This record gives sequence, C-alpha cells and structure tokens, in this order.
Amino acid sequence: MSTFLLKFRPLEPYFFGEEKNMGFDNMAKGPGKVLTNAYFIKSGNLPSPATLVGAVRYLVLKQTAGLSSDGVHLTEEQTAAVGESSFNLLAEGRQEFGKIKNLGPVHLCQGDTEYFKVPYFLHETDAHGIASYRMEEAGEREHQKIFLPTDYDGKEGLISAYVSADDKAELVQSSDLFSPAIKTRILKDKRKDNQKDAFFKKEYRLLAEGYCFCCEAEIDGWTPKSDVVYMGQDKSSFAFSAVEKKSTDTANKSLKKLCEEKADVPEGLIAAVALSDVYFRKPYEKAADFAIASFRNFRFMTSDHTGTGQSYYARLRKSSLYHLAEAGSTFYLTKDQLQDFQSLFNPALSSVGLNTFIYIEGRNHS
Repeated sequence: MSTFLLKFRPLEPYFFGEEKNMGFDNMAKGPGKVLTNAYFIKSGNLPSPATLVGAVRYLVLKQTAGLSSDGVHLTEEQTAAVGESSFNLLAEGRQEFGKIKNLGPVHLCQGDTEYFKVPYFLHETDAHGIASYRMEEAGEREHQKIFLPTDYDGKEGLISAYVSADDKAELVQSSDLFSPAIKTRILKDKRKDNQKDAFFKKEYRLLAEGYCFCCEAEIDGWTPKSDVVYMGQDKSSFAFSAVEKKSTDTANKSLKKLCEEKADVPEGLIAAVALSDVYFRKPYEKAADFAIASFRNFRFMTSDHTGTGQSYYARLRKSSLYHLAEAGSTFYLTKDQLQDFQSLFNPALSSVGLNTFIYIEGRNHS
C-alpha cells in the first residue's frame, strides 16, 4: 500500500453547491424549515468529502478497470476497484472503496507546501502572526471550573485563514485564496400554470494561482496518473496529479505541533480541534462545556438501483439535510468527557475525510 498526496487544480471557475439553489416558488415554509431556492447563490470554497470520494472513484475506474458502459451498473472487476456503493454519511461501519483505503481531510497545497484551515482557537495578531485566545476562569458548575476566552472580539468574528503545515507556519487569508466570479443566468419556469422568466446570480469561485485542493490518500494497487476530472455543479474541470509520500500524516503532525505550541488549554481540559468537517450524531453540548465552532448545511447524493430502465440522473436521490461542524472548530472538554464526546461521531468516517481531530491536553494555567 502506498501513500499519495492527490491534487486537484481548478482549470476554470468552479461551483461547489451549498443548500440553496435556484428555482421558482419551491420554498420551504414553517418553523425550522430551510429556504432552498434563492435569487443569489454562492459556491463553497472547498469540495466536500462526498465530491472528492466520487472524483477519486471515477479516476480509479478510468485508469484501471474502465468506466461503466451504462453509467450505472458495475462489473465484478469494477466493484473490486472502487467498492459497491458511493459515499454515505450515515454508514455505521467503515465504507469500503476497493483500492482506495483511506482519504484524509481536504485542504490546500502550493507546490510541496500543504495548508490547513487555521483552528478557531487562534486569532491573528497585530504582527500578522497567530496566537491563542486566552482562556480565563469564569466560574464553577457542579464543582468543575469553567473557562472562557477573555480576548475574543465578537465584531471581528472568527479567523478565516490557512496556515502552512511546516516550520514557517505561513498565514494566508482566505480572501487572498478564494475570489468570486459572478455569473448572471436567466432561468425559465416551464410549468404550464406559471410561465415566467427571472434573473439569477450565481457566485462561482476562483482559487489563487499556484494553489490546488488536495488530500492524502492510502492506495492499494493503483498508481495515479495525471488526468482531468470534473467536479461540482456545471462539472468544472480540474487538472489531477499525485505525488507519492514517504510517510503518512506528516502535515497533520506538523499542524498538531503548531497547535500544541500555540494553544492555551487550562490544566484538566482537552481541546478537540477538528482538522476536517465533523458530523455529530447528537448535539455536542452533551459532552463539551464550551466550543468555538461554525456549522454548515450538507446534503449528499445517493443512487437508487432498484428500478430498471431509468437513466443515471433519474436514479439519483438527494439525502436529508444535515449540519456539519466546519474544519477548525474547537471543543473544550474534561478528560472524563472525552469518551462521551467521541461517541457523538462515527470515527470510521475519518477514512473519507470527515470526523478527524487532534487532541491537545491542557497544562498548568498560570
């Protein structure tokens, strides 16, 4: 088995879908409902794990067993290469994807340098460096001390930047990495009882020159070759390449070292720092006293192969709406809470770039 850094360089503006999409009058109503149709929609900055899993499975098929002749059914050879099923957020055990044994969290790279999202417990300093929020004792609850950040400025919000996973710890603002490309569309409503047109704006993304999306992958029986793959809405094109790595998790280890050096975690507490997006099966508040976190909406597509004579797109089914804690989110908990916290998410999803944490133990707080 070999370890590769898989790279995806956008060749044009791209659009990775969020919850909202364009349409007419198909609006959710009532408490707790989400507006799914909008006049103005924006792309996410990064591809989701589901998108990357699909892209890598496509590449494995194309470069080894060949693509499916009807776009639906797989031969035994193809199933052995990429597994029987597509990404499923709700899978209880570890999903098997044939030659793809493990995919790490999606992040960025420039040449040989990898960049990860800056954890939210850090903030930018006046000297354009990064420092940890100062955690101070704010009281007690059930004989347990409570710590809160004293220097957080709500007007500034959370940091939005990436940091190089090396000794330089170079900080790059998200605004310098991702820029908008707005396209206007005319959408026609073809329903007989509602003949009308409307203008819609769609904000694509451009990634800064020289940067790629990337993820670490453990592969068995496939040597990736340079190629072109299509991802996201409108199937934007990406140049694919791969570099073999001598050891696994090298960037993660560098990032953990940086976090341990910078973090201000009080003695007796543990900071659980998300390197990837996280799906909690139950509310995290049940096992964490405090968190600095952000969340995003997420859906994934599944395929229904029970029918016959259906086209590929007719077999696609959209999942229910889920909420993921974004990479960089940080959760503070006691050692006694650690086991309960880890029971809230499925660790097997780390093999598809989700639910990946580093843990930082607190030290003497003086």
